[in-house]
Amino acid sequence: MTVTRATVRAAGSADVEPILAEYCKALRTLPPEESANLLWRPHQEFRAAVENGLFFVIEDTSRNFMAGAGVFDLANPGEKELGMCYVKQEWRGYGLQALLLHVRVCVATLGQMPNKDAGKCTATSYAALITGLKPANTHSAANTAGLGFKPLGTPSAALFMACTSCRTPPVQGAGRKCCCDFFALADARRREVIEKCLQMET
Repeated sequence: MTVTRATVRAAGSADVEPILAEYCKALRTLPPEESANLLWRPHQEFRAAVENGLFFVIEDTSRNFMAGAGVFDLANPGEKELGMCYVKQEWRGYGLQALLLHVRVCVATLGQMPNKDAGKCTATSYAALITGLKPANTHSAANTAGLGFKPLGTPSAALFMACTSCRTPPVQGAGRKCCCDFFALADARRREVIEKCLQMET
């Protein structure tokens, strides 16, 4: 049995261009029906996620890219979107997408905790965690449902702002405003995800 050791880390400014190169290569080489599931983000939103410590990569000991995903601030401060997840073909089936979901739920939540050093510590109302998926992306849908994401009945206008840069908008007459369906994570399930992460040994 071959064991591959991998590291999950927050991307830094030096990673911006290499990560974009991996995503661009995927768009060129994956079958069209698969590359359509790779939801692109405007460059400034991607860079902001990196600068805010909210874009994560998984890489092997030689620092070769295996997977990546981010958390994106939306115009509505009460929401954050989990998106741009991509796992290279040779590393699929090892639970990397689910791992990146866990990491992003934790970081997006802990990043909103009140600063105890700033004085009185009060309860925080956490931003809703939302993700968008193509209806045909059944594998990702299973992963998000497994974590506890539920269909979002009425998506806010902020979720549609990225549609201006969408490569695969819905066809005219399809009756869809966006090519994605949106899902949100309830606070009770958010706690369970964080508790599970704390129990992970490796």
